Amino acid sequence: QLVAMTALYISVKINEKVALNSEFFASVSKGMYSKNDIEGMEMSILQGLSWRIYAPTSFQMAHRILSLTLISADVNEQK
Repeated sequence: QLVAMTALYISVKINEKVALNSEFFASVSKGMYSKNDIEGMEMSILQGLSWRIYAPTSFQMAHRILSLTLISADVNEQK
């Protein structure tokens, strides 16, 4: 259960815009796991994967580049 909960925690950190911290997941476990348990398992999982979580898709990269470009253009127009 700790591995599953921690995998969900990692997934939320990577993919969601909402910030849910390890304390939230510890409270959801109803005292079964502590914040330190979840963070320790997070490190174990990430080290086991050599920190290779995912590679961005070409669509994600294009979206990121365009969003940075558009933000830059908006800032320049406002000056």
